[in-house]
Amino acid sequence: MRYFLILCTTLFSLNALQAQKYDATYYQQFPGLDEVVPVFYAANKSYLSTNEDYINFEKHQDGWYANFATWNNGGWDINKKEKIWDAKTAQYLLKAGPIDLSEQRAINIEYKKVASLNAYLWPVYGYEGASKEVVELLTSVKLKDLNASELEGLARAYEEEANYNYLGNYGHLYNLEVRVGYDSLFHLNQLDSKLMAAAEKNAWKSLEVYKELLARFPEHQSIIGSMHSKYANVAMAHYLNLEIYQQFKSAQKFLKVVDYPEDMLEIAKNYLRSCPPNAILFTHGDNDTYPLLYVQEKLNYRTDVTVVNRNLMAVGRYIYYIRNLIAKKQQVAASLDMNNYRLANNNIIPFKDTDFQSVDFKGFMDEMNEKFAKNPDLYKTKGYAFYLLSKKIDLAKDLSIEIEGNYIVKDELCLLDIITTNWQKRPICFTNGSQSGLLKVLFPFLEQHGLVGLLTNNMQPKFGYLARLNVEKTEQLFFKEFVYPKIEAEKVLTAEYMPSMSYILALQKELILHYIKKEELSIAKKIQTDLYKIFPIGKYPYGYTHRYFAEICLEFKQKDIAQEHVLAYGKELLKDLEIARTSLTYRTALERVNVPLDAAYIQQIMDSLLTFAEKNDLEVEALKAIFEGD
Repeated sequence: MRYFLILCTTLFSLNALQAQKYDATYYQQFPGLDEVVPVFYAANKSYLSTNEDYINFEKHQDGWYANFATWNNGGWDINKKEKIWDAKTAQYLLKAGPIDLSEQRAINIEYKKVASLNAYLWPVYGYEGASKEVVELLTSVKLKDLNASELEGLARAYEEEANYNYLGNYGHLYNLEVRVGYDSLFHLNQLDSKLMAAAEKNAWKSLEVYKELLARFPEHQSIIGSMHSKYANVAMAHYLNLEIYQQFKSAQKFLKVVDYPEDMLEIAKNYLRSCPPNAILFTHGDNDTYPLLYVQEKLNYRTDVTVVNRNLMAVGRYIYYIRNLIAKKQQVAASLDMNNYRLANNNIIPFKDTDFQSVDFKGFMDEMNEKFAKNPDLYKTKGYAFYLLSKKIDLAKDLSIEIEGNYIVKDELCLLDIITTNWQKRPICFTNGSQSGLLKVLFPFLEQHGLVGLLTNNMQPKFGYLARLNVEKTEQLFFKEFVYPKIEAEKVLTAEYMPSMSYILALQKELILHYIKKEELSIAKKIQTDLYKIFPIGKYPYGYTHRYFAEICLEFKQKDIAQEHVLAYGKELLKDLEIARTSLTYRTALERVNVPLDAAYIQQIMDSLLTFAEKNDLEVEALKAIFEGD
């Protein structure tokens, strides 16, 4: 009997290992998220018109699932999980009806909310523990036998596992009760040494796989750009994580392996060059954060500026880090006691429905500190500990805002805390990024200085993704201080360069329009000439900005250059249309993670461009030839 049990146990173990064996063909049959989401909403159109449920999509080994959750008093309650595609039959388990154009665009919006590159790179995806399963599956195959996408998927899974080990640096919730203890007073002696060792091990594993990917597929593009920059960004991310968790010696090991392309370092310096002395710079993503930290830490460049990543400001330990652990001259002053930034505290602060005219935010924070000092168990009660009595908030005597929505979240609380505490003491700047939530409210107060927006007390609403232009400062930066990538224009198309280069393009356009309005055409033409040295027409994707510059050229009587813009834009539109009409199966992961291109909408733009060309006596036939693929 004993030997029988041993045999059964052995067979079970072998079966379990076999179940974890990675079969690329099996997982390649799974539809992509950009197919699953439209099918789901086409079968459940009622969810397009309600925000009551948050719907997430999970890819398990046996198929795709829709996960429904409802917001309840500060947290999400899982209502149900429904299987929507079965791997065994390779069939959908729901029936999709026809959709019209407006529904298609609504579905695209829903897709954008859940889109993730991991959904395409990972064989399983979307649920707690998926990254661990990905590691188990893909490490059953030798690295040399994995393709570029599989290698990137494995590297990102190791990253995710390291992040879990960091005890929630990115908000993951493995064990809330345990993590509340670790995130209480932010002391070093509270950390679990085994978990920190695991974090460091997974971090190095991630870099090992990225190194293999870079060596074998150097042209492979990640979502933030080239693999060269991706490797450097990952190393810097782990450097920052280990700094936050006070593992300073380990952090330095990661800093030593960072190797950014020289052009990337110059773009990072351009961001810092744009900041006034002693500024606090709020950044948004990888490429406007990690290279900046590197040139400060490694090259000792513009260390008077404090770089603060907005996406990390919901993490108590990160707030503690920028307030207490970075170099003293860079530390960020704040008013709220750190207890208010513990893991479970103030994740949501709602507004009460009152007629109060405004809230003195400094007074509100003083009240929070005082109440917590009197009642340390304040946050243990169910519900919200604090409410804002009005959406109108006075951050200072000369700076007032009106917040949209029904609440603020912890990172916004921290942002308001820093602004209120440092106003008139340190310049406060933002890199361009998402203009949602609180950032949408602050945007009209920003004045564009090169690549950053400086917070002012002057509200002047402006449409677009750039703040109102400070002409004098921007000209000084463009023509005296900025260093532009020296590489060939065709190679400036990688994602790490695109955001900052696109901002420069848009700012150049604003400068030209400024001088046209002032009737100083010679200055406008000089700026235009300099622009084409940086952004050669036909080699750099201007997008819709081509139309603006074509109109400017016509204003200057430069019909030939206007024609170049129109034809270059035509080629870009044709490429977009080809992608939009391409079967999802044949799109790259990067093409699929973006909102599905709308072929009908692109065709409308193409028709509009033809009308523009005809109206301005440009070469319509040449443009038609491009659209026809000739």
